[in-house]
Amino acid sequence: MKKVKAESVEQVAPGLLFWTAYDPSCKANLASVAWRGASGWVFVDPIEAEAEALAEAMAGAPASAILLTNGNHARAAEVYRRRFGVPVHAHPEAVGELGIEVDHPFVAGEEIGGVLPMPIPGGGPGETALYTPEEGGCLFLGDAVINMEETGLALLPKKYCRSEKENRASLKQLLRLDFSLITFAHGTPLRVQAKERLRLLLDT
Repeated sequence: MKKVKAESVEQVAPGLLFWTAYDPSCKANLASVAWRGASGWVFVDPIEAEAEALAEAMAGAPASAILLTNGNHARAAEVYRRRFGVPVHAHPEAVGELGIEVDHPFVAGEEIGGVLPMPIPGGGPGETALYTPEEGGCLFLGDAVINMEETGLALLPKKYCRSEKENRASLKQLLRLDFSLITFAHGTPLRVQAKERLRLLLDT
């Protein structure tokens, strides 16, 4: 199987890195981000990136954690754990699905490197949104919402949801947060009217 690896790493906002690559096995683009918190870079659903490009983008700051948004996103987490010596975190319901060791299951209300996990019941196994209030607020989403060129902003298809109704209701709870940017595990970050566009999607 061909290894999925991004050729470049882009800074899309202060302290926020983004990289993406096409995965022929699932016929979709996979996206990853890293957010720079007070204790270092927090990787979210990381796929591999060219080592030199990633090192240059990290600008010498250390890594602090790897956060996975659901049980389908082991991706290159093991590679990053070995390379940077940082722990992997995921929702308890995702642990058995990932196929890799999870160092620390998410604990309700506990921040990790300045990022707060927020479960999304009704989505995939252990589906979790991640949130930081820093820099105007950023919401990191896994599969619950995608933003790919061929789909635009869209909800996880019903066939992949444990409960489509509960998934939508869980996402609506996130609208109480203050954020101006959303990233996705599939698709490009949403930087213009992010909260308003998510609200409109959930109201349709």
